[in-house]
Amino acid sequence: MKKEAQFTTRFRKWLQSREDSPHAAAYEIKVTTDSSIPFSAVKEHQIGALEQVKHGMFSQKIPDAGWQNPFDLYVLCKQEAYVVVAFLTPRKPSQVWIIDIDFFLHMQELEERKSMTVDMLQKWEDNEPDYISGHLL
Repeated sequence: MKKEAQFTTRFRKWLQSREDSPHAAAYEIKVTTDSSIPFSAVKEHQIGALEQVKHGMFSQKIPDAGWQNPFDLYVLCKQEAYVVVAFLTPRKPSQVWIIDIDFFLHMQELEERKSMTVDMLQKWEDNEPDYISGHLL
Protein backbone atom coordinates (compact mmCIF):
# COMPACT_ATOMS: atom_id res chain seq x y z
CA MET A 1 0.00 0.00 0.00
CA LYS A 2 2.85 2.38 0.80
CA LYS A 3 4.40 1.92 -2.66
CA GLU A 4 1.05 2.73 -4.28
CA ALA A 5 0.64 5.86 -2.14
CA GLN A 6 4.15 7.05 -2.99
CA PHE A 7 3.66 6.37 -6.69
CA THR A 8 0.26 8.10 -6.67
CA THR A 9 1.93 11.27 -5.38
CA ARG A 10 4.50 11.10 -8.22
CA PHE A 11 1.79 10.38 -10.77
CA ARG A 12 -0.33 13.32 -9.58
CA LYS A 13 2.63 15.70 -9.89
CA TRP A 14 3.40 14.32 -13.33
CA LEU A 15 -0.23 14.86 -14.44
CA GLN A 16 -0.20 18.41 -13.11
CA SER A 17 2.96 19.17 -15.11
CA ARG A 18 1.42 18.09 -18.43
CA GLU A 19 -0.56 20.47 -20.59
CA ASP A 20 -2.39 17.60 -22.30
CA SER A 21 -3.84 16.06 -19.12
CA PRO A 22 -7.65 15.76 -19.07
CA HIS A 23 -9.48 18.54 -17.23
CA ALA A 24 -11.49 15.93 -15.35
CA ALA A 25 -10.77 12.22 -15.12
CA ALA A 26 -10.77 9.27 -12.75
CA TYR A 27 -7.74 7.04 -12.24
CA GLU A 28 -7.43 3.68 -10.50
CA ILE A 29 -3.74 3.09 -9.82
CA LYS A 30 -2.11 -0.31 -9.41
CA VAL A 31 1.61 -0.82 -8.81
CA THR A 32 3.86 -3.84 -8.70
CA THR A 33 7.50 -4.65 -8.12
CA ASP A 34 6.97 -8.01 -9.86
CA SER A 35 7.03 -8.82 -13.58
CA SER A 36 3.24 -8.93 -13.85
CA ILE A 37 0.10 -7.62 -12.23
CA PRO A 38 -3.19 -9.53 -12.30
CA PHE A 39 -6.19 -8.04 -14.09
CA SER A 40 -8.10 -8.94 -10.92
CA ALA A 41 -6.09 -6.34 -8.97
CA VAL A 42 -8.70 -3.90 -10.25
CA LYS A 43 -11.73 -4.86 -8.16
CA GLU A 44 -15.31 -4.99 -9.43
CA HIS A 45 -16.41 -1.95 -7.43
CA GLN A 46 -13.50 0.03 -8.89
CA ILE A 47 -14.42 -1.01 -12.43
CA GLY A 48 -18.04 -0.05 -11.73
CA ALA A 49 -17.04 3.39 -10.47
CA LEU A 50 -14.78 4.02 -13.48
CA GLU A 51 -17.59 2.97 -15.83
CA GLN A 52 -19.96 5.37 -14.04
CA VAL A 53 -17.48 8.21 -14.54
CA LYS A 54 -17.10 7.45 -18.24
CA HIS A 55 -20.66 6.53 -19.21
CA GLY A 56 -22.91 8.07 -16.56
CA MET A 57 -22.58 10.15 -13.43
CA PHE A 58 -20.40 9.44 -10.41
CA SER A 59 -20.61 11.52 -7.25
CA GLN A 60 -18.68 11.26 -4.02
CA LYS A 61 -19.14 13.02 -0.71
CA ILE A 62 -15.81 13.76 0.92
CA PRO A 63 -16.13 12.56 4.52
CA ASP A 64 -15.83 15.13 7.28
CA ALA A 65 -12.93 13.68 9.24
CA GLY A 66 -11.73 16.60 11.31
CA TRP A 67 -9.35 18.18 8.82
CA GLN A 68 -10.03 20.98 6.39
CA ASN A 69 -11.59 19.49 3.24
CA PRO A 70 -11.25 21.33 -0.07
CA PHE A 71 -15.04 21.03 -0.55
CA ASP A 72 -17.85 18.63 0.32
CA LEU A 73 -18.81 16.86 -2.90
CA TYR A 74 -17.61 16.24 -6.42
CA VAL A 75 -19.36 14.89 -9.51
CA LEU A 76 -17.81 13.39 -12.64
CA CYS A 77 -20.21 12.96 -15.54
CA LYS A 78 -19.13 11.39 -18.84
CA GLN A 79 -15.46 12.06 -18.22
CA GLU A 80 -12.32 10.08 -18.96
CA ALA A 81 -11.68 7.03 -16.74
CA TYR A 82 -8.44 5.07 -16.61
CA VAL A 83 -6.63 2.17 -15.03
CA VAL A 84 -2.99 3.10 -14.40
CA VAL A 85 -0.52 0.21 -14.16
CA ALA A 86 2.99 0.92 -12.88
CA PHE A 87 5.94 -1.45 -12.80
CA LEU A 88 8.39 -0.22 -10.17
CA THR A 89 12.10 -0.99 -10.31
CA PRO A 90 14.46 0.44 -7.65
CA ARG A 91 16.62 3.33 -8.87
CA LYS A 92 15.04 3.27 -12.36
CA PRO A 93 12.12 5.16 -13.90
CA SER A 94 8.79 3.39 -13.47
CA GLN A 95 7.19 1.88 -16.56
CA VAL A 96 3.62 3.15 -16.55
CA TRP A 97 0.60 2.52 -18.76
CA ILE A 98 -2.57 4.60 -18.74
CA ILE A 99 -5.43 2.46 -20.03
CA ASP A 100 -8.95 3.58 -20.90
CA ILE A 101 -11.40 1.60 -18.71
CA ASP A 102 -13.33 0.19 -21.67
CA PHE A 103 -10.10 -0.89 -23.31
CA PHE A 104 -8.86 -2.45 -20.05
CA LEU A 105 -11.98 -4.62 -20.01
CA HIS A 106 -11.47 -5.45 -23.71
CA MET A 107 -7.89 -6.52 -23.03
CA GLN A 108 -8.96 -8.61 -20.05
CA GLU A 109 -11.54 -10.38 -22.19
CA LEU A 110 -9.17 -11.12 -25.09
CA GLU A 111 -5.99 -12.02 -23.24
CA GLU A 112 -5.33 -15.65 -22.43
CA ARG A 113 -3.15 -14.60 -19.49
CA LYS A 114 -4.80 -13.52 -16.26
CA SER A 115 -2.14 -10.89 -15.61
CA MET A 116 -0.53 -7.97 -17.42
CA THR A 117 3.15 -7.83 -18.30
CA VAL A 118 5.30 -5.06 -19.72
CA ASP A 119 5.61 -6.91 -23.04
CA MET A 120 1.86 -7.44 -23.29
CA LEU A 121 1.08 -3.81 -22.55
CA GLN A 122 3.70 -2.62 -25.04
CA LYS A 123 2.12 -4.75 -27.79
CA TRP A 124 -1.34 -3.37 -27.00
CA GLU A 125 0.04 0.17 -27.03
CA ASP A 126 1.72 -0.40 -30.42
CA ASN A 127 -1.61 -1.55 -31.89
CA GLU A 128 -4.06 0.74 -30.03
CA PRO A 129 -2.30 3.99 -29.05
CA ASP A 130 -5.62 5.86 -28.72
CA TYR A 131 -6.62 3.67 -25.77
CA ILE A 132 -3.39 2.81 -23.98
CA SER A 133 -0.26 4.92 -23.56
CA GLY A 134 3.07 4.05 -21.99
CA HIS A 135 5.27 6.46 -20.07
CA LEU A 136 8.42 6.50 -17.97
CA LEU A 137 8.04 8.32 -14.66
